[in-house]
Amino acid sequence: MFYSIDAIECTGVLKAAGHIEEVRKSPEGGPYFPKHPDVFFSVSHSGDYAVCSVSDWPNGIDIQEHRKIGCDIAGRFFVGEEDDFLKRESVNATKDFFDLWCLHEAYMKYTGMGMKQGMKDVNFLPVLKTDNLGSFINMDAGKRIWAQLLQAPAGYSMGIVNT
Repeated sequence: MFYSIDAIECTGVLKAAGHIEEVRKSPEGGPYFPKHPDVFFSVSHSGDYAVCSVSDWPNGIDIQEHRKIGCDIAGRFFVGEEDDFLKRESVNATKDFFDLWCLHEAYMKYTGMGMKQGMKDVNFLPVLKTDNLGSFINMDAGKRIWAQLLQAPAGYSMGIVNT
């Protein structure tokens, strides 16, 4: 089991193994390797688990432990279509809420903007409805991102976003 306070500490293993010499945080708070600008990584932890994605393209990953939560708060964070789905169609609203939450958090890590970006920029409902096979989401200006829910331990949700 691995616990971490933040992404900088998670890179300690890479540094100790001699793979990465230095880690910094961008002005937005995202971690990066200044000597390896072509290596992108994202880190998340929740409950008893931590995850990390490393790639040669920008990416974001998130894991969330399912907690008792009233899905009525979804409207404060998610786009209307996602909120409506949770309230009217979802068979397991708690799991679906955390699946959507993970995708939104992964997206905010992918963009590097974090929580100050907010979650209403993109609708991840198509990903939720593809049986976790992943889906391209069309963004403004013709940009497309790939989003996918990943297999997670029981009681957790995990999602990844990349280009």
